[in-house]
Amino acid sequence: MSITKHPHLLNKITIFRSGVSNVADYIGYHLHRQSKGYTLANVGPNKYPKLYACLIQDLKLGIPTFLDNGIVTALRKGRPIHPSNVLEQYREMVDTLPSKYLKHLYIVIPDNPFCSKSAVSIVSQYSEEIRYLARMTNCIVPMHRYPHETNASIESITQEIMSELKYARVVLGVPCRASIKDFDTGQVIKPRLNSQELSALLKIKVGNRYVFKEMHCLGMSEKTRGNLLIQRLLLAEKFNVKFSMDACRTSALFVSETPKRKAAAGTKLINQLEPLLERRKIEHSAVYRDYGINEEAEEPVLYDKAMDLIDEDPVRFTSLYNSYECSPMKIFHRFDSELEHKQYLMNMIETYPSEHELIDILKRMFINDVFHSETRSDLSESRIEAISSLTAIDGIHSGRQGVQLPLL
Repeated sequence: MSITKHPHLLNKITIFRSGVSNVADYIGYHLHRQSKGYTLANVGPNKYPKLYACLIQDLKLGIPTFLDNGIVTALRKGRPIHPSNVLEQYREMVDTLPSKYLKHLYIVIPDNPFCSKSAVSIVSQYSEEIRYLARMTNCIVPMHRYPHETNASIESITQEIMSELKYARVVLGVPCRASIKDFDTGQVIKPRLNSQELSALLKIKVGNRYVFKEMHCLGMSEKTRGNLLIQRLLLAEKFNVKFSMDACRTSALFVSETPKRKAAAGTKLINQLEPLLERRKIEHSAVYRDYGINEEAEEPVLYDKAMDLIDEDPVRFTSLYNSYECSPMKIFHRFDSELEHKQYLMNMIETYPSEHELIDILKRMFINDVFHSETRSDLSESRIEAISSLTAIDGIHSGRQGVQLPLL
């Protein structure tokens, strides 16, 4: 069910486009000022500097920014990350940025989706560090269900974790993935909370106040199948908590076509956009712009192209010529023979009233034949356009704006 069918909920959603790993993807999402998500594997003070500068720019602009610890991905790939390493990287970032920027930063605290004792142990061992980060940023603490463990209710585990954190102000992290597999053990778990479990967590109080004022759905977007998003949004509305979510949509947009699978929407759009973007680049190039009477006099490339096409296919030449609004002499004649048609067109070219106008029209007609080798469109341009047009949502994201990349 589309969230656009629930307009009263739109302004309560923050959607993070996570998995941003290069500047091109950043620009694609930034054109509509979408909130972006990164991972510690790609950004940090000592890592990919251009991408880190983009993250900092988002914080300066007041755009909510998501930074994942990458632990779940690392577990799936058999490359576990130690919690202390994650917290050290977070601390380094927090200590180098102004507090007015940090209020827009969302970070995910290290956890263990496979073992509740380990999850509690992490927050117990690093409680002071986590509480410091929670004062400075928006700390997302994932609360997992452990159905494979006996006597491990999600409410009791959550209470235990929050007690270790002295009920600090944190964001409830709600797992939404259907399954997670441990690469080393082969263990597969189903971490997704159902509505009853989530409702129970949102009801948790300390004294007379609710513990959670904000929830973040991990691994969920507006494209998640079924009614999961609407169910969670309605719960957030019921308990009056802020709502955000993140998912990596980029890779799904650019799935290539195979014998068993259709190409994704982004791949199809790139195929459509590439010739248009290349044409736009050519039109703005100095070679195209400066080509005129003198260049044509030295070597009549456009004239030869026109005469060749007239001789080969006068109907196609006429159609191409008439397609340009700048053509002052539209061709609507009916011809008794192909020879008559050719003779008419050749005479038109030879006696054209304005040589400047003729060259301008022929430049447009044969732009890809004559000028395409001078400049080629960058694949990242079409990727940027595809991301921008396929992910922006009316009612949530702003209209298209310019992008000024940070100077390094």
